Amino acid sequence: MANPEHEDRIAVHHIGGRSGGHPLQRQALTGWADDIVHVLYDADASCLELLRERTADQKSLRVVSACIGGVSGKADFHINYDPFTSSLRKVRPGLRDWYLASKGYDYLFPEAAEAGEIQSLDAVSLDDLFGSPGPGFPPPNVLSMDVQGAELDILKGAPKVIGGNVVAIELEARFSEIYDGEGLFPDILGFLSSLGFDFVGFTQTVPFSPYRAGVGLRGEGYLLEADALFYRNPDRLLEDENPNRNALLAKLAFIAMTSHHMEVAVRCLDLIDRGYLENNRQTKRYLAFLDDCGKAVSAMPGVMPLRFAEFYSFEESRARFLPTAERAAFYKENKAAMEARLGSYMENGRISVENVKTLGRAEETPIETVLREYGFTDLAGLLRERRISQVKSIAETLGG
Repeated sequence: MANPEHEDRIAVHHIGGRSGGHPLQRQALTGWADDIVHVLYDADASCLELLRERTADQKSLRVVSACIGGVSGKADFHINYDPFTSSLRKVRPGLRDWYLASKGYDYLFPEAAEAGEIQSLDAVSLDDLFGSPGPGFPPPNVLSMDVQGAELDILKGAPKVIGGNVVAIELEARFSEIYDGEGLFPDILGFLSSLGFDFVGFTQTVPFSPYRAGVGLRGEGYLLEADALFYRNPDRLLEDENPNRNALLAKLAFIAMTSHHMEVAVRCLDLIDRGYLENNRQTKRYLAFLDDCGKAVSAMPGVMPLRFAEFYSFEESRARFLPTAERAAFYKENKAAMEARLGSYMENGRISVENVKTLGRAEETPIETVLREYGFTDLAGLLRERRISQVKSIAETLGG
């Protein structure tokens, strides 16, 4: 059997998959089934039949009955009143009445997370699961978790898997302790930062209120939990001398573009060894796509906006905070010098007038064409919208 460690496909793993949902269910991924393998895990065996039923049409998806934890061995798994809240951790004693107004009822977390049954299961860490001989499917490149307080435990039990394979992590994180002893968002952020991951942002936030009032007296809730997205820092992949860095950089570039993080993708394309994508483009469609993207990026007319320190001198920057009359007098006195300095950036070639005009006139740039042809129409539209806006701003600023 081929070593799944070097699988060309992008492996997306979701732990806590009882609903059948998983990451990368995005419009841009239509037609990429041959390039992505999905693995859904759940510890509750009673939900697996429905899970398989809901995902039966996804041929590249595998459902795995497993209790993924921080360490391998016997573990208590709490099946709660609302099975979505089931966890390896019990609810914190004395939990406040956090509630969420739902259609037809109030969802009170202490009630929903009350254990109705405790099962003794054989838990396994990801590092142990993917140790020799392995499970027969590739380790995750994208790791997603909805594990109700066990997120940090699972991360700490997977340093080898994460270090060798993972380029993106999306997980549910909390800002107040709901499950007894759980790692909160700052703990998760610190741990993943130590492994070379950047926090990207929250993809979904869920406000709960710790106080329950009657209808007509309800306002905004607190940010109790959110889905947090992290990317592997591409430069750290080079510093860590990961032997699979080209493959991981390519996978990160593709994943980043599915979420419209184009600059991350461009940085990855810059770092991939010359020839890697062209030599491997026949193996997977996403590698051909990235190769075409790399060539399109190289063909783009180069225009880099001014930096803050180029736009303002130190004196001009400080003058922004002078009293109104003094500020007006300063800019009036220095207007000609400021305009001359800004204009010089076009005269000396710091910003190419011709390239600015080309980007402004183009109906579609090389990279926008490639994105559209491969189905990334939303990202192509975003790049076009920002291109037109920024070209207009540069022209107005520099008098072009």
